[in-house]
Order: sequence, then C-alpha cells, then structure tokens
Amino acid sequence: MSCQICSWSHDKWDKADPRYLKLHHIHHHVDGGENSVENLITLCTVRHDKEHDQQGIEQASEIVVS
Repeated sequence: MSCQICSWSHDKWDKADPRYLKLHHIHHHVDGGENSVENLITLCTVRHDKEHDQQGIEQASEIVVS
C-alpha cells in the first residue's frame, strides 16, 4: 500500500521523514461521503495535509467571491 499521489510507502520510512499513511475520503464524510472502499484513498501524511490545506483555501476563496 502506498500514497496514491506521491507513491510513498512504509518501506521508505526513516526517522528523518516520519510520515505514515492515512485514509482520505474522496467525498468527505462530513458532507455525506461513505466509509467505503470506493470512497477512500491512501495518502501519506504530507499529501493528506496538503489536500486539506488546499480545500481550505478553495472554501475561503468561495466565501470571498460570494
């Protein structure tokens, strides 16, 4: 199993780069997304954080534009 964006896997783990894999909802759970294999992808913690940071930026820009 590896990050579906950058291909990082636990085989590459070391103390200098202590990331790990997380499950990420494609359609967010809070918005009605299911906890199903079809709606989940694996992301390393770096890519997972970037994904959520980018979504926060997009949501903030939608508020400003409205």
